Amino acid sequence: LSPLAQSKSVAAGPPKGIDVSVYQGNINWQAVAADGVSFAFVRLGTTKKGIDGQFANNMNNAVAAGIRTGVYIYSYATSVEAAAAEANIVLQNIQGYTVSFPVVIDLEDSTLSGLSPDTLAAMANTFCGIIKSAGYYPMVYANKNWFTNKIGPIGYDKWVAQYAPACTYP
Repeated sequence: LSPLAQSKSVAAGPPKGIDVSVYQGNINWQAVAADGVSFAFVRLGTTKKGIDGQFANNMNNAVAAGIRTGVYIYSYATSVEAAAAEANIVLQNIQGYTVSFPVVIDLEDSTLSGLSPDTLAAMANTFCGIIKSAGYYPMVYANKNWFTNKIGPIGYDKWVAQYAPACTYP
């Protein structure tokens, strides 16, 4: 089972999760847990700005509150080699943290929009292959438009951003 399926409780409905970074400030993780949040995707950072200023706090405090954590890197990679480097940056920086949810590459920056679907797919698949070989569950984040029109075939699970009542991406 995928980590998302494993966290689903049939009686309670689908799991509730959040995506956090430095932009949310200092989070009261006990209150977040009390609100029914069972998982959080924590931004590791970016290759342009470095490690997110709240990464360590978010990881440690979410886990202490009983919330499962996954991590993501906001990607500025424009080649397969750069995506591989980002995967290795993630692996270096999550050592010592409890990561019990997917490790994700976030493909949405405008610097990537001129890349071909094949290049974007190769970048995503390379990142995910490295993450998987290290024993983590990999995933790719983008919005519906990117998955539909910009990124070629990906052999890994997708986290689809679609701001609608229901996801219509197949």
